[in-house]
Amino acid sequence: MIIKLDKKEYCNYAESLLNSDKAHIYEECNNFENFYEIYEDWKEALLEDGPDSEAFYEDEEAAEAVIALAFENPNAEITPEMKVFLVYIYECAIVAGDAKAMESYGNIFYSGTLGVQDFNMAKKLYEMAVAHGLDESLLNLGYIYYYGRCGEQDYQKAYECFSKYALISDDTQSYYKLADLYFHGRYVQEDKIYAYRLLCKALAIETDKPEDETDARSLSGIFKRLADCMYYGFGTEIDYDGALMAYHNAEHSYYELLKMGDNMVRNLYDECIEMQGKCREKLQKSLLSC
Repeated sequence: MIIKLDKKEYCNYAESLLNSDKAHIYEECNNFENFYEIYEDWKEALLEDGPDSEAFYEDEEAAEAVIALAFENPNAEITPEMKVFLVYIYECAIVAGDAKAMESYGNIFYSGTLGVQDFNMAKKLYEMAVAHGLDESLLNLGYIYYYGRCGEQDYQKAYECFSKYALISDDTQSYYKLADLYFHGRYVQEDKIYAYRLLCKALAIETDKPEDETDARSLSGIFKRLADCMYYGFGTEIDYDGALMAYHNAEHSYYELLKMGDNMVRNLYDECIEMQGKCREKLQKSLLSC
């Protein structure tokens, strides 16, 4: 990566952010005091040693702390000064060789958080993160290959990424994406029974975590897929009662994502509600026939 700003420009941009008429936006954030501390430490290190110095980037979570601050208030407008500040901090962190910052910066390009969505840049940054030892970026690369974000879909590479990360970490998203590959026969031979078993394993891993460590995105994906399998009899026997419970759990997890601002799951949330109605109809007919 190329550091686009020199030391003086960086400090000017950071100062303008702190002194801008929109600074009150960030004063409402819990981390605003930490922002001042981070800024002062980085300013001193930057002026004395430059962006690639060890003193400049001692804390591997620092870049994430800044991006979290910027978006902690969902109603806050991200000022041009903050955008420039964030870009500079991430690029300095990358020069310093921080893999977590590479992944986090890749996430920004993947989502278009700062106004520019660039999957090719995200892929490059994820690859850099993996090369620097951050295995969890394999999951991000797997999604890029699976959905063809940089061109055509490559299910073989997606399989390699998901399977490797699942083996390394027991990551539940990797398991249910592997289940998708087996369910549809993409790169691997279609095997809905094995896909269902992978989903059950993913659910066991995720629900075995402490409650405050479970991930709504993983749970929603797992429960929705299991519910579909039980409703339609994919890889398992038809079980409308089990499907009803799974759709309900998926709905709850999608609701948590919607509260966090992820409106991309709205259709899945609505579908889970609709499918619960269908499950109840099936169960009612079963009762009437008794």
